[in-house]
Amino acid sequence: MTNSYIANAIIFLFSTAFTLLCYLMILRFLIQLMGVNFYNPICQFVVNITNPFLTNLRRFLPSNRIFDLASIIVGYLSQLLIHSLLPVLLSQSVQILGLLLLSLASFCSKLIGVLSWCIIASALLSWLNQRYNPLIELLQELSSPLLRLTKNKLKSTAGLDFSPVFVLLGLQLIILLIITPLRDFSTSIL
Repeated sequence: MTNSYIANAIIFLFSTAFTLLCYLMILRFLIQLMGVNFYNPICQFVVNITNPFLTNLRRFLPSNRIFDLASIIVGYLSQLLIHSLLPVLLSQSVQILGLLLLSLASFCSKLIGVLSWCIIASALLSWLNQRYNPLIELLQELSSPLLRLTKNKLKSTAGLDFSPVFVLLGLQLIILLIITPLRDFSTSIL
């Protein structure tokens, strides 16, 4: 019985650390993809924290100015480690393909979750009287490229901007139509 308590504690610590690493890698990827101000203090924090994980990998996977493949791979591998820990600790066998697909679905779900929360927070904070705040600037810069796509196609109605609603609906549809079936399929072959 004591072993199960220790295993639960190990699983909790391990999954928390690697989930945090995954979120940091997603932020690093999005910061570069969306062209966020690199001199923002929060961006500097994310870059400084993630650099040790990415410097060696970048020798083999060079990144360009927009797309950072190394941060995606490290984020994906962190999810792969999380999903492979439980079967190892419980001495269960798993199908590698199921594990790879489940990790991909989990990574994509987290990526869309970060984008969704950035859009929600940015929309809510746009109603407030704002002074310079690096967090608000980061949220707006992360969400504005997606919002710009829909703003150009939608007309403003009575001064209200509905682009966050449509982007969030699109992101939720991606989760429902692509990520959830992928997760279900991967768990069925595990």
